[in-house]
Amino acid sequence: MIRINLLPVRAFRRKENVRRQVSIYFLSILFMAGLLAFAFVHFQGVLNELNDEKATLAQEEKELQAKVKEVQQLQKEEDDLKEKLETIAKLEKRRRGPVRILDEISKRIPPQKAYLLDMVQNKNTLTLKGVAMDNETIALFMSNLEASEYFKDVELVRSAQEIRNEIRLKGFSVNCTIVMPGDEMKPEAADKS
Repeated sequence: MIRINLLPVRAFRRKENVRRQVSIYFLSILFMAGLLAFAFVHFQGVLNELNDEKATLAQEEKELQAKVKEVQQLQKEEDDLKEKLETIAKLEKRRRGPVRILDEISKRIPPQKAYLLDMVQNKNTLTLKGVAMDNETIALFMSNLEASEYFKDVELVRSAQEIRNEIRLKGFSVNCTIVMPGDEMKPEAADKS
């Protein structure tokens, strides 16, 4: 019978098996190293893109902050202009106010029956002093003032008999509050001015 020595084949297979396992081990390590290198390069690229985006956003933020400052400056200038325009409008109303008040008083006083001797304005309060033919004329004058849109809270302070140029007349003093139609000023703001 022929004898075959299987020992070298087994040893050869063992060596081949060990060689294969070592090769697989080194190939696995090489594959893992390649995979890690690829992941490192990929994530490094992502990190670089994020850093670039961060730098771009920081630049845009600086530009937007500059624009916000510019808008705030323009808003402040607009507010200043509005305030100046409001002040001009108030001054214009006040400039025309006394003329309108005098015109309204001249329209409301009964002609040839009453005369004004004195007129004093303290803030929004107007004190009118004058003489009239009788109490009915004073009452008519007060009613006329109440009917005007320029006056409110008309009240008689004093009414007394006076003799002027040998004629008996009624001296009177009337207080009222001045109201400018269309004036949106609050009473506190009017008192401060």
